[in-house]
Amino acid sequence: MEFTTDLQKSLYRGVCKESVGKRYETLMEPSKTPKNCQRILEKARPRFLVCLAAVQDGGSDLEHSEILLYLQALLILRNLQRPGVVRNMTVSEWDRRTHHLYSGSRRTIVGVKTHKCASTQVALFVLSEEEESWFRSVRNICQTCPYHCRQIISNFFVTTSGKVVVNPSTALRQYHDRYTLPNITSQIIRRVCETWTLSRYSDSKKRLFAHTNDKAKRVYREKTLTDMCHAHELVVNSGKADEADCQPPMI
Repeated sequence: MEFTTDLQKSLYRGVCKESVGKRYETLMEPSKTPKNCQRILEKARPRFLVCLAAVQDGGSDLEHSEILLYLQALLILRNLQRPGVVRNMTVSEWDRRTHHLYSGSRRTIVGVKTHKCASTQVALFVLSEEEESWFRSVRNICQTCPYHCRQIISNFFVTTSGKVVVNPSTALRQYHDRYTLPNITSQIIRRVCETWTLSRYSDSKKRLFAHTNDKAKRVYREKTLTDMCHAHELVVNSGKADEADCQPPMI
């Protein structure tokens, strides 16, 4: 019992030091904004569009990989989805996507049942018409996988060798490394966007995001297609805002 008690005290001190270290780094590092958290999407876009055009005539594995990584980053960093959505989204869920007219343009809403969140929630994300065409290209890429893999794997995102994407977080980190950018995780971007909404949006707009677990159950049940499209628009606009506009309001 004495040995166990000493071990627990030692582990507790270690955890406390680690927690303090993380808090120190968070306080001392420059404030992140939605725009600089999504820099990878802006910097990689030209290369992505070139690869997208190249795969129309076949393309290489490297070009296929670039497209898959960009769209995974799009889901996590712009649509604020957890890595579990990327890993578990299925072809059948994509085929059952619905469309909704919002602000004069057609939006695509996709629901994913299996993800790392409360089991009673459905993860939902919204795509523009252009983004929907990008996702359709992924299905064409996956058709190049070995025939036996296509029969077995029902996941939407698979590698060019026909394997399931196991760790989207690692893939996102490697993608940032490829463009020499600091890694932005799903936790970071969701926290930054939540801070952004708290300082700038009204209560009616804040509830559209509902990323904290204590709000999500109620809000997801109440959301309409228009609400989801509106929330997506707010996130996109926050990513386009200038750095000066991203500073917290003066008190």
